[in-house]
Amino acid sequence: EKEAAAKAQKAKLERERAKPQSKTDLDSEAFEAPAYVEEVLNKQGIQGLLQEEAIIKNQVRNLESDMQMLVYENYNKFISATDMIRKMKTNVESMEEEMKRLSAKMSSISTKCESLEGSLEGNRDKMENLVGVNRLLQRLQFLFQLPNRLNKSIQIKAYGQAV
Repeated sequence: EKEAAAKAQKAKLERERAKPQSKTDLDSEAFEAPAYVEEVLNKQGIQGLLQEEAIIKNQVRNLESDMQMLVYENYNKFISATDMIRKMKTNVESMEEEMKRLSAKMSSISTKCESLEGSLEGNRDKMENLVGVNRLLQRLQFLFQLPNRLNKSIQIKAYGQAV
């Protein structure tokens, strides 16, 4: 709405600039108050001049009221923006503190992981050896049980199973 009103106002100003400038046109850049008063007096008399004064006073009050409203609205927007910026600054500052704490904790975790890894390094090699020995023992046990299994398969005539 405001954008449309601004465009309409701009179009009105452009139309007014295109008009020939008159000394008695209130909206003209060439306006002269004495010429305007003289023209109104000649056309409408003193009564017309008083009516014109009332109209202009009313327009001035309306314009002042509109201007005051715009100032108030813009002031409120400015205050709101200032408050928002202040809150954002506070949030960023607290985030910076949180990031510092998080970085310190991550560093501590990294140090502890390295320490734990170092202490388990010797055990890891032993575990790998033990796992290898366990696999070898399982194979040997299978080989030791193989003759018995073959004999049982032959006795029950399950030659396919024996092979």
